[in-house]
Amino acid sequence: ARPIFHSQVTLVAVTAVVRKRNGQPVMGLRPDDFELYDNGERRTIAQFQSMSSNISIALLLDFSGSMEIGAKMTAAHDAVESLLGRMAPGSDEVGLFAFDSTLHELEPMRPAPGRILSRLDSARPFGATSLYDAIAGAGRSLSEHSGPRRAIVALTDGIDNNSLLS
Repeated sequence: ARPIFHSQVTLVAVTAVVRKRNGQPVMGLRPDDFELYDNGERRTIAQFQSMSSNISIALLLDFSGSMEIGAKMTAAHDAVESLLGRMAPGSDEVGLFAFDSTLHELEPMRPAPGRILSRLDSARPFGATSLYDAIAGAGRSLSEHSGPRRAIVALTDGIDNNSLLS
């Protein structure tokens, strides 16, 4: 005889991030600010948890020689500027790391937006691409921050061609 397995779902977790048109998170929402429907039937919100949107982001930019070709640095600058514009000033943290064959901390982790854009503008691409080593190094630095949400955002134009790590 084959075993029969029965199950049912009594609670479904739904995660929502609410943002304004400019990308900034909306804070202070309560359960009565939401309506939840399942197949057209309104459901009661059994549990509600509002979490801080604080995040620590290590920006990891490829500064290898190939980034100087074309408009790659302009595109990277635009991406960083857009990301900084979506961060909560003073509560989110951001740091700037550049890498070629080695990792360079251009701006330590500080409340956003910090001096990220001015530091970004002062660096010049040079060298080979050690992407894997750079991710590991930025990860070690980011691990020192205890926030619940941490991320490395890597902007690169190519593949690793110089790392010791695989």
